[in-house]
Amino acid sequence: MAKTKSTAASDSGVDPTTVKGALGNVAIEFDQIQGNIFGGFSKDHQVTILLEIQDVAKAKAALKHSGDPDTPPDANDSILTHVHRSSSEAVLAFNEAFHALRRDGSPEGSIQATWTNLVFTARGMKKLSSDLEEDLEQFPEAFKGTAGGAFQGMVGRAGAIGDIGENDPSKWNQSMDVVVDWSKVDAAILVGSDDPVQVSEGAADGRVVRYLKTLRAAGSGVTVLGVIHGETRVDEVGHEHFGFKDGVSQPGVRGVTAPDDPLHNPNQGNPGQDLLQPGEFVLGYPRQIPVVAADGTTPNPSQGIVAGEAFYTTDPAGSQTVLPSWAKNGSFLVFRRLAQDVKNFRDSVDQIAATLKISSDLLGAKIVGRYRSGAPLEALKFQAGIGEYQPPMTDPGIAKPATANNDSINNDFEYADDDQGEIVPLAAHIRKAYPRDQSPLQEDGKTFPPNDPSAESRTQTHRLLRRGIPFGKSLGAPEGGKPADPRGLLFFAYQTDIERQFEFVQRAWVDDPDFPQKNAGQDPIITNNTAAGPIAGCPFHKKADASQCPVSFKHFVATRGGQYFFSPSISTLTDWLG
Repeated sequence: MAKTKSTAASDSGVDPTTVKGALGNVAIEFDQIQGNIFGGFSKDHQVTILLEIQDVAKAKAALKHSGDPDTPPDANDSILTHVHRSSSEAVLAFNEAFHALRRDGSPEGSIQATWTNLVFTARGMKKLSSDLEEDLEQFPEAFKGTAGGAFQGMVGRAGAIGDIGENDPSKWNQSMDVVVDWSKVDAAILVGSDDPVQVSEGAADGRVVRYLKTLRAAGSGVTVLGVIHGETRVDEVGHEHFGFKDGVSQPGVRGVTAPDDPLHNPNQGNPGQDLLQPGEFVLGYPRQIPVVAADGTTPNPSQGIVAGEAFYTTDPAGSQTVLPSWAKNGSFLVFRRLAQDVKNFRDSVDQIAATLKISSDLLGAKIVGRYRSGAPLEALKFQAGIGEYQPPMTDPGIAKPATANNDSINNDFEYADDDQGEIVPLAAHIRKAYPRDQSPLQEDGKTFPPNDPSAESRTQTHRLLRRGIPFGKSLGAPEGGKPADPRGLLFFAYQTDIERQFEFVQRAWVDDPDFPQKNAGQDPIITNNTAAGPIAGCPFHKKADASQCPVSFKHFVATRGGQYFFSPSISTLTDWLG
């Protein structure tokens, strides 16, 4: 199982199933929310099965079937039943039991689980029923990605998120081992397991084998467009292929994440991990900033909670989208297959580091915003401040693993005191993707005034719940992966508004060379609309050779597929499938 921390709701010290909203305490219906959202599968082995619906009635029957087309349906072993068993309630409970056993010294593998979630694109929802086709008129355009009169999702939004040039959808299958017609994706089955047999396509009785046997059978009503496997790296568990620890900075969620700040700050989980309202990630719950009513004058008292037959789900500064009441407990899922050119990334880091006369450890950390171990680059709140503190040339997480692995330390920092990027460059990946307490852009393209008390709350309305996992063999030993082998990251992120969250972060922060300041530079890791660009904040260290600045850094991540999905509540999903 992946070495990531997951805290069960039952650990919170206050009523774990409720959050405080404008209507008082609001119960989170964990049993209705699919498990990869609030729980997070956190598995070493994961499969994404991409489907096109050919015959709606037959497709619905297949998703409710036992998994063996030669036997009568068995409700106890259907795909739909496995989704029921994979709720956030079940996943959170398992994760807490797993971590309790780890704390007690029990060996990994003492308990295991296999989870299944089912999600649909707008194209797939339109096919399911005429009622859903009408309801889709209320859904945000970003999710539908309408192009040429058809719902294309992410394919139709390529221009809006920078998927152009080498990242254009026409190249999404380039050098990939799994070829997918991404414009035809109607649904996806997500399967995560501690047991590799359950997700293997060659096992005799694995979960994925049973699913594929049903889905590929004659008369199933679906076409399997692709089966994409994700695997935690065996050589560096918990690290993505460039070598950096992944998933270190996740938003905390009120009612889900236990407040664990030793100074007893009720607004933080671990120190530096702000607790956000659940309505930022799941529809039907309080939002971080109250949503303004349709008349523009009266605050909507529900803050996104069901109001009559519908509820609001957009940023208060923008126009509102009113979704049908059945969307409650649902979430929008962004899935992207991101290829990584690992050899050229490593070679480039070494070459530029030598030119600047600093270590590769430090340069890599400056580009990403953290050291490879996950140790923070920025001074922690209890360390010496700006002007005195200089990050070490050698990754401190090597000598002191607690600096990287201790969740009470590794996020306890902000950026406001480093407003010129002297420690963490303004274009560093994690700073671009989450600017913390520095002044963010508003939806109108202007920055907030300095010291505006609402600025950081506004930043939090753009956050994502990330559930990524690597794919492909690691470069070199022990797996023997070759430089040209397909490898990278399967990016999964949940949110309640794709345009306000994923697309805004990609367009207004990551890709904008003038955020957070003029000529800051683009994110050197995930910017995908240019081949190269300068990175401000050079020299990167007082001992660096300033005469070699500024630095241009080629991008080594390419979009190689993806789609926008809706993850409905379990009861809604049951209604859809009849």
